[in-house]
Amino acid sequence: MNKKSIITLICLFLSVMGAKAQGIQDSVFTIPIVDINAKYIFKKEDAGMTKTRVDSMVLVQKISQSLSSLLSENTPVFIKSKGRGALATASFRGTAPSHTQVQWNGLNINSPMTGMVDFSLIPIYFIDDLSLEHGGASIASQSGGLGGVINLGNQVRWDDPFEFKYIQTIGSYHTYNEFLSLGFGNKKFQSKTRVYLNQSRNDFTFINRHNFDKIDPVTGNFIHPKDTNKLADYTKYGLLQELYWKPNNSNVFSVRYWGQFADRSLPRVISYEGPVDSNINNQVDVDHRGIVDWKHYGKKSKFVVKAGGAKKSLDYTLKNQVGGDGAKCAIDSKSTSYQLQNSVDYNYDFTETLSLNSSASWSKSWVDTHESVKKTGYNKDRESVSLFASLSKGLWDRVNVTAQARQEWQDYDALDAIWFSGLDFRVFQDYNLILKGNVSRNYHAPTLNDLYWQPGGNPNLKPEDGYTYEVGLEDYWSNTKTTFKWDVTAYYSDIDNWIIWIPSVKGFWEPRNVKNVISKGVEVNTTLTGQMNYFRYKLKATYAYTSSVNYEKSDVWGDESYGKQLVYIPLHSANFLAKVDFKNFFVSYQYNFFSERFTTTSNNVSIRRWLYPYHMNDLSLGVNLYKKRDRYVQLKCEVFNLFNEVYHSVLYSPMPKRNYEVTLLLKL
Repeated sequence: MNKKSIITLICLFLSVMGAKAQGIQDSVFTIPIVDINAKYIFKKEDAGMTKTRVDSMVLVQKISQSLSSLLSENTPVFIKSKGRGALATASFRGTAPSHTQVQWNGLNINSPMTGMVDFSLIPIYFIDDLSLEHGGASIASQSGGLGGVINLGNQVRWDDPFEFKYIQTIGSYHTYNEFLSLGFGNKKFQSKTRVYLNQSRNDFTFINRHNFDKIDPVTGNFIHPKDTNKLADYTKYGLLQELYWKPNNSNVFSVRYWGQFADRSLPRVISYEGPVDSNINNQVDVDHRGIVDWKHYGKKSKFVVKAGGAKKSLDYTLKNQVGGDGAKCAIDSKSTSYQLQNSVDYNYDFTETLSLNSSASWSKSWVDTHESVKKTGYNKDRESVSLFASLSKGLWDRVNVTAQARQEWQDYDALDAIWFSGLDFRVFQDYNLILKGNVSRNYHAPTLNDLYWQPGGNPNLKPEDGYTYEVGLEDYWSNTKTTFKWDVTAYYSDIDNWIIWIPSVKGFWEPRNVKNVISKGVEVNTTLTGQMNYFRYKLKATYAYTSSVNYEKSDVWGDESYGKQLVYIPLHSANFLAKVDFKNFFVSYQYNFFSERFTTTSNNVSIRRWLYPYHMNDLSLGVNLYKKRDRYVQLKCEVFNLFNEVYHSVLYSPMPKRNYEVTLLLKL
C-alpha cells in the first residue's frame, strides 16, 4: 500500500473515532419556497453594496466538483482554467487573479507569493456557505479586492445528534471521487469531520487542430489527428475537522482545521513538438489551514476574536529524459509559505437605525522559495496591521447610508487610507424596488513574487490604486407559491499603477506598473422560484458585460495595446440554471456562454492566438431511491458538455468533449 493510501485510511479512521461532518444541509435537496423579507434585502450595514450569496441548491448540484466549476457556471466571475484538475484562477470584474481576495471563515487564503488562489484545489464539499462581495463592498472584509472578495464559510447545526453521509462518484476518464462525513453532538457541543479523495487518469481524447503534419492528397486540406491528453493524471485528498462549543447562549467557541494534498501531472501544450519523454511537468501542493474563534453576543453588541494560520508547500519539477542517464530536472522549484492572522471585531447597535462595526487585525507572512538547478530564489517576509470602522444609519424607513474607512500599515509604513460610501433608497414606500449606489477607493499591494522573484522581481513597484463607482437596482416579489428576485449593477473602476509582467531586454519577464486600466461593466442577476402542483422549480440566470481596457501610452514602437481589452477577459458572459423536482425525481440543466478572448495585448484576430466564443451545456437527472425523514439514498447521472463543444479556456490547453458522471449519495 502506497503512502497516499495509508494517509487516506488514517483520515477515515480518525473521522470514525467520533467526528461529524454536517456538510450541506439536507433540506437543499429540494427547493423550498422562501419569502425574502425586506429586512434582509434592505439592511443598513449593506447600503450601496453589491453582494451575491450562492444558493445552497447550487452547492448541492456541484457537490463533487471544485470551486472553479461552480464560480464559472453560476456567478459573473470568469475562471481561467488550464484543464481538468489543473490551475484555475479568477477574474472578478475584469481584474487580475490577485485582485480577487478569498477568505475561509475570515482567514485570508491568497498565496503571499503570487497573491492568487487556485480554485481547482477547493472542493465544494468543504463549503457550507459561499458569498461574493463585488468591488468596493470588499473593503469591509479587507483591502486588495479590486475585483471583489469571495467568502467561504462553514456552519454548525446544534440539533444534530448523529450523522453519517457517504458520496461515491464515477466519471469519464477513469475519474473516481469519494466523500465521507461523520459526526455527533448536542445543543452544547458539535464535532464535524469531512474527508475526500479525488483521482483521475484524465486521459481524454481530442482533435489536435494545431498539428499540421499531414495533408489530404485529394482535397489539399490539413488532416488534424486525434490526440490524447497525456501526463495529466491527478490525485487529491483532504480533511476538514470542526469543533464547536456553546457553554451558553452568549458565547460560541470554534476550532477548524483544513488540510489537503494534491499531486498533479501537468500536461504539455498541444502545440508541443518535442520528444515524448521530454518536458514532463509535475506539481505537488500541500496545504494546512487552521482558525480558532470566540464569539460573544450581547444585547446590542457582538464581539469576535479570531486567530488563524496557514502553511503551503509547493514543489514543481520539469524533467527531460537524457539518453542513457535517465530523467534529469531542468527545473526543480520548492516553495514554502507561512501566514499568521489575528483579528478582533466589535459591532454595536446604538438603536435599530444606527450601528457601528469596527475591527483591528494583524498578519504576517513568510516565503522561502528556491530553484536548485539555476540556484535562484528568495526568502522574505511581510507584516501588516489594519484598522477598520463603519457607521451605518437608516433614515425615514426608505433610506440607508453607510460610511467605511480602513487604514493599513505594511512593514511599519503607513499606506493611504481607503474608504467606501454607500446609499440605498427604497423608491416606493409599499414596494421593494431599491436604488443602490456607492463610491469607494481601494488598493492592492504588490505580491512578494512581484517584488523579489528571481530573476525579474521589481522592488520599486507601487501599489495598484483605484476608485470605483457603482449604481444599481434591486427588487423582489413574492407570494405563497412564487418568489422572483432580480438586480442589475453598473460599475466603473479607474485603476492606476496596474501591475503586469512583460518581457524585458534582459531576456526574462519582469513586472512593471501600467499607468492606467479602466474596468467597467454591467452585472445582471435574476432568480425565479416556485411551485406548480407537484412540481417545484428554480430558474436562475446571470449576465456580465466586462470591459477592461489598457490606457497606457507605450514608448515602444509598434505596441498596439493602447485602448485594447486585457488578455483572457471575455467582453460578454452569461449562465442559466433550471431545476425541476417532481416527487422523488429531479432534473437540472446548466448553460454557460463566453465571448471571444484575446491572448495578445493587441487583440489581433488575424493570427491564431485568440480564443473563439463557446457555449457549454450540462444535464443532470436524479432520483431518491429511498427517503424517510432525514435518511435517504439518492442516485444522480450527469452529462457534461452535452453537445460535444470544442473549446479552450487557455490557449493550447485542451478541454474534454462530452463526458459523464454517476453519483450515489447515502445518508443514515
